[in-house]
Amino acid sequence: MDFIKSKSGWKIHSIRKPPSGIQEETKIATIPSEKKQIRLVDDSMRIFNTSVKEKSMSKMFNHISNLWQKQSSVAKFDEAFGTFYQLESGLMAIEKYSPQFLNKASIDENGLLFLRGQYLTKTNKIYFEHKYIFEGLNWRLIRFKINVE
Repeated sequence: MDFIKSKSGWKIHSIRKPPSGIQEETKIATIPSEKKQIRLVDDSMRIFNTSVKEKSMSKMFNHISNLWQKQSSVAKFDEAFGTFYQLESGLMAIEKYSPQFLNKASIDENGLLFLRGQYLTKTNKIYFEHKYIFEGLNWRLIRFKINVE
């Protein structure tokens, strides 16, 4: 069993059944490779960009972790990120760039992966801070912060 600490206390995050047969040590979530980190950020940013262009955060909401979905709604996401809907072309420039990390990835005491960086486009600097939680077999977005300058 994996647990996560929330404001209301500890909650079960996942239950894993080990395969039968001789087992190696149980793996704890480890920091993914830089290639995987780039893919995580790019996927999250591209889905956010699509949601901005469509003026609905439903795709972004479907991309986030189950835990975050239980704490929020599409309407709350629309309210939180609605100011981005004013961007005529969304954040299309990011599709031509790769994220540059501003610090090394880390995993905190709750098992959350923290990725912080930027996209340096010709017109803007787009800063991001993302946190991911390991749900099932994959890292899933649990915190999304973006700033465009």
